[in-house]
Amino acid sequence: MVEDDCISVLKNIKSETVDTVFADPPFNLNKMYGKKSNDNLENEEYIEWSKSWIREAIRIINPGGSLFIYNLPKWNMLLGSFLYENGMMFRHWIAVYCQRNILRFNPTDLIKENMLCNNYTIT
Repeated sequence: MVEDDCISVLKNIKSETVDTVFADPPFNLNKMYGKKSNDNLENEEYIEWSKSWIREAIRIINPGGSLFIYNLPKWNMLLGSFLYENGMMFRHWIAVYCQRNILRFNPTDLIKENMLCNNYTIT
């Protein structure tokens, strides 16, 4: 694990050297992650920022490698076409179910999160 700006870290990785990238970016919901992160961008600014790290992720993935993006459907829908335009082929859409309270099980605490993972493979 590395704690740093993802774009600067990705830029230091050689092209086509990684088999799988799993990204769990901030969802732009105005959450407080500390001084180094702004989770309250304008929609267009968030999409452009996402495209910048996705470009770098695509660059470092080996042909046949995978990119998983864990984000809200709102963003993954918009970013899916960008991935396709950049040579990535859609493979899977994975829904994630979560339990609100991890300390004790209660069926009423089970929720379906509106966050999904996309798997893309370089064509």
